[in-house]
Amino acid sequence: MTLAIIEPGAQATVQDLGRTGHAHEGVPRSGAADTLSLVLANRVAGNPDGAAVLEITMSPLVARFDRDATVAIAGGPAPLEVRIVRSGEEIRVEPRHARAYLAVAGGIDTSLVMGSRSTLLAAGLGGQHGRALRGGDVLPLGTAVHPPREPPAAVSAVLGLAQASRVLRVVPAAASRDDALWRRLWLVEARSDRVGVRMRADAADASDRSRADSRGMPAAAIQAPSERELIVLGPDGPTTGGYPVPGVVCAVDMPSVGQFAAGDRVRLQPIERAVALAIYRERWRTLDALLSPIAK
Repeated sequence: MTLAIIEPGAQATVQDLGRTGHAHEGVPRSGAADTLSLVLANRVAGNPDGAAVLEITMSPLVARFDRDATVAIAGGPAPLEVRIVRSGEEIRVEPRHARAYLAVAGGIDTSLVMGSRSTLLAAGLGGQHGRALRGGDVLPLGTAVHPPREPPAAVSAVLGLAQASRVLRVVPAAASRDDALWRRLWLVEARSDRVGVRMRADAADASDRSRADSRGMPAAAIQAPSERELIVLGPDGPTTGGYPVPGVVCAVDMPSVGQFAAGDRVRLQPIERAVALAIYRERWRTLDALLSPIAK
């Protein structure tokens, strides 16, 4: 069974939950920019959480199946959707905000590279020959094992709330004493991508801040290249770097970062690490109770 790409849109790639354990080799995690949408689309499609899906960015993707298939679509403020696509039928998936995720029962079955099917564009790894999808590409699909599930309405409500947030909770770096970081309004710039979401401070804010010490680049780190610029590192972000790191975005808010688009206004809110961890665990306890994970 295969999926043929008719129109790929601005950028569509194969992504899963990413490859871990290779940061010391300079290989980032990659994987979905919005892991929450990926996981829930997979659960509705009857797939394990880490099955590979299509990540569709900014503009519509059109695809066609060679046999009947069950698909699930998630992303941003859109409700979870599950449907049957008939053999030869074209399906059009359009992101409601920045990204949409198309899961197919059985998963996208491209080759594993370092334990993941995720596409790392900068290195040409994974996915469809390590690149963004093109019209005419034909992707292999796995065999569906579990039946699809109708998403409970409460799941869509939780998902929508998570993605609508424009307040990012941040665990401050120990060396950071940057009160202006929290006072400022930050504007998402158009040059953002999977490597990092770039934000610039409101020009009306004339306050300055001292630079934090340089440090390594953990997942979801915030880099500060200048007094008025921040970069929230995304799934394809570097594993090392020389810019100061004033803090790290709370894991529960990273799916929202994956849905940021140019012009979005963002405020940062400091949070203690223990509180951030508790919020993350509670989010997944709630979602697991509403829509349980599927065993591999």
